[in-house]
Amino acid sequence: MKTTNNNTEQRTPMKRTSLLLLLSLWFLLASGAFGITSKPSETTYIDSAGHQRIYSFARGNSGHLVVKYWDGFSLQWADQGLPAGSSAVDSPAAITYVSGGNQRIYVFATANNGHLVVNYWDGSAWHWAD
Repeated sequence: MKTTNNNTEQRTPMKRTSLLLLLSLWFLLASGAFGITSKPSETTYIDSAGHQRIYSFARGNSGHLVVKYWDGFSLQWADQGLPAGSSAVDSPAAITYVSGGNQRIYVFATANNGHLVVNYWDGSAWHWAD
C-alpha cells in the first residue's frame, strides 16, 4: 500500500507473488532429490481440466532433463530422460503455445552430440525429437 497526498493507492501483489513462486520453485529444485546442474527454465501450463500448473525444467546431475511440477496437490519430480543418441542435455528452455485449441509444452535443449533437441508434451505423453 502506498500513501500519496492523503490518498491511498492499492497495488496488486500479482507480480511479486509470481516472482516469489518462481524463486521458491528454484530453491526446491536446487535442493531436491535430483540435484541440478543448469539454470532452470519455468513455464506455466493449463491442463485439460483448466487448472494452471507450474513446470520448471533443468539438467539433472545425471545429464538427463528433469522437471519439477505442481500436480494440484504437491510438487513432483520427474526424470524426462534423454533423446536417442545423446548422453546429456544442457541449457533447457521451456515454452508453451496453443495449437488447435490445445496448449502444448516444448522444452528445447542442446544435446552433447551438438544437436538441438526437444522434449514435448502432446497432451497425453512426453516425446523426444531431434
